[in-house]
Amino acid sequence: MSLKEYKEKRDFHKTKEPAGKAIKHKGAKMFVVQKHHASHLHYDFRLELDGVLKSWAVPKGPSLNPKDKRLAVEVEDHPIDYATFEGEIPKGEYGGGHVIVWDKGEWIPPKNVDEQLKKGHLEFELHGEKLGGAWLLLRTRIPGAKKNNWLLIKRDDENASAKDITKEDKSVLSGVSMEELEAEMENPRPVKKTAKKSALKIKPQKKTKFLTFKDLKGPELAMLSETPPVGEEWIHEIKYDGYRTLCFKNKKETKLLTRSGLDWSNKYLEIQKECAEIAAESIIFDGEIVWLDEKGRSRFEGLQNSLEAHDSSELVYYVFDLLYLNGFDTRNLPLKDRKKLLREVLEQSDSEKILFSEHWDESGKSVFESACESHLEGIVSKNGESHYHSGRNKNWIKIKCTNIQEFIIGGYTMQENNISLGALLMGAYNKKGKLQYIGKVGTGFDAKTSKSLVSKLKKIKSKESPFDEKSPASKASIWVNPILVGNIEFGAWTGDKILRHAAFKGLREDKKAKEVYLEEVKIKKESVKEITKESKSEEVKLSHPDKIIYPGDKITKQDLSNYYTSINKWILPLVKDRPLALLRCPNGEGKECFFQKHIETDDMGILGKKVESKLKNKKEEIVYIDSQMGLQELVQLGTLEIHSRGCRVDEIDYPNQIVFDFDPDEGVKFEKVKEAAFALKEILERLKLKSFIKVSGGKGLHVHVPIAPKYDWEQIKSFSKSICDQMEREHPEKFTTNMSKSKRKGKIFLDYLRNGYGASAIVPYSVRAREHAPVALPITWAEAKKLKNANSYTLKSVPKLLNNRKDPWAGYNKLSQKIKILDQYKSLSA
Repeated sequence: MSLKEYKEKRDFHKTKEPAGKAIKHKGAKMFVVQKHHASHLHYDFRLELDGVLKSWAVPKGPSLNPKDKRLAVEVEDHPIDYATFEGEIPKGEYGGGHVIVWDKGEWIPPKNVDEQLKKGHLEFELHGEKLGGAWLLLRTRIPGAKKNNWLLIKRDDENASAKDITKEDKSVLSGVSMEELEAEMENPRPVKKTAKKSALKIKPQKKTKFLTFKDLKGPELAMLSETPPVGEEWIHEIKYDGYRTLCFKNKKETKLLTRSGLDWSNKYLEIQKECAEIAAESIIFDGEIVWLDEKGRSRFEGLQNSLEAHDSSELVYYVFDLLYLNGFDTRNLPLKDRKKLLREVLEQSDSEKILFSEHWDESGKSVFESACESHLEGIVSKNGESHYHSGRNKNWIKIKCTNIQEFIIGGYTMQENNISLGALLMGAYNKKGKLQYIGKVGTGFDAKTSKSLVSKLKKIKSKESPFDEKSPASKASIWVNPILVGNIEFGAWTGDKILRHAAFKGLREDKKAKEVYLEEVKIKKESVKEITKESKSEEVKLSHPDKIIYPGDKITKQDLSNYYTSINKWILPLVKDRPLALLRCPNGEGKECFFQKHIETDDMGILGKKVESKLKNKKEEIVYIDSQMGLQELVQLGTLEIHSRGCRVDEIDYPNQIVFDFDPDEGVKFEKVKEAAFALKEILERLKLKSFIKVSGGKGLHVHVPIAPKYDWEQIKSFSKSICDQMEREHPEKFTTNMSKSKRKGKIFLDYLRNGYGASAIVPYSVRAREHAPVALPITWAEAKKLKNANSYTLKSVPKLLNNRKDPWAGYNKLSQKIKILDQYKSLSA
């Protein structure tokens, strides 16, 4: 065992904690529980093993009640001599606060302790001054992760008790309580946490009103795939067998809603109460409420039993996403950032019922295999760079170890005794919107479940079959209105789409029957793009990779694909999640090309979305990408230029950048174009706006200004036009804002029209459909002074240049600048 992490976290010149070293000795093994008041009160549970103290942080402390499942978060190993440490850890140091030895004694590990720890199921005995008898540590996530959540559970024996053992609050070494220790240190502090506000650091784009379920338009859903996706941007989570639940908490109330918006707060009273205690003014969580078996696996049957008994005491809420926090809509943050915030929120809550849903950023294949070996339902792979989008999309992909789906009950049969249920007749809606019969389910219900189901089915009897075809034409069939949804586990499908080896798991009361469609694999095995760790790049199978698309330089389709692979980290942050306009040239540069803004495709990396402009009262389909895979798919489509709008897909009415395009007439020297760009820079600086410059890859320059997405398109278009008008008034011999060719002779056209609704500009780092494959390259203002022309950089030269280059647009995406003159105008208008 190693103490490396323990030592790296501490400065032993400042703290009196023992530096220690791993010490192995024979004989009885010690255990210690230290009460630790740092940023929050918790108990550190430590077991001696292999010369160190294996350690877990238990927020609420051990419980002698076998019904209690105490959260125990695995932390770094501690040295053996830490077992006697009491006193103060200086403020500002790791774990700063006060510590007492709350309990100590011997523990008896099992003979196969290492094997049990590895499997995440450790049975042991304690012989301490406060704790005794048989105990269980149960890991709630699969092996291979960096940090683990466990449950500390007292086994039912003579030492079990309903009393609160934590009320015995004095040290077994010194006899002092935590309050007495803190008073002695002359640094008193309250033991119970009272703060309700979170001091989280967050930089989303803008503050918004609290979101409703209607605002969200439902939760994000996953597509079914045969295999996990591969790539550095993917993270992988356990797929839970429970009820999808959204928690909405604001100052007024806390609600728990199902995926369809039903308020089930009363069904989950204990979880609802703990959500209300979360240390934040306003939050929206997305997660799953589950019941865990003795091996820490979620089981739908247990969840159903708890709900039928109106007892939520054994339920837990695994939270995997954070959609809103303290006045900020966080959906536009990358998933990895949302999960960092979520972890911080939950660490402050110390809840045993609201748990962080861990994830893995290693191989999806290995995570999936571990999940299946642990007899879990499967995994959900998520694009860690993606924003939160309601509805089913390819940013979330589910891969199942077992076949479990929801189906609609359209009828049933009875056994010969006419008392017990014989079989359920199941269906699901097909693409035509018809209820399709998919077979019988005759197992999975005991006498109690059978009686309950028959009672419910009798109340919804129907004279006619609800199925459109393949309906079982048997006299024994009893039809019902198709409103009940069952959770069904099955072995496979027959060739004509009938269930094989199906078993009933429970009713899905959270899901409406009209939402139940035949779930098919949307992403075939051969469609999952392989990304090798060696190249750290995605491999998309190109058709005709050797096809020459830039004849003059013999640049092939594969060369273009390699270019975007090599510059992925530079271009992707500036192109992803923006509505795109694609210049597609199927036969290469110099041949016929066409613009396309709307694409219907099943390609994994290219995403489509229906958006509605509330300001324009207009609906449209847009196309966007959010991954390197998307870039590669654009190449596959023959895209030679990538253009984007100045907004995000989720804020179609509010641009977050302004683009000024300096387009010189034939014969105008490039030095004049540079002078124009620097003149604009001075104007913008007077307006307290930072600007960025890029070569267009053609004749001109583009100046970008990142802004807060709070102004609509008309405001930004008018603002950019007024600046261009000013430049034209001051130098009419140099500039024009008239796009007519006859008015532009010998002048530079100041193109502000890039800032209208639906307009687009070439994406930074995009190749152009021009001879030699020039690139629209971001540069610094200092570099612009020395620049000779606007097409100096090409597909062949840019990757080498970027290898030894700092980002000239560093901080671009983080800037959210306000335009004071527009704010003042708005204030005056109000």
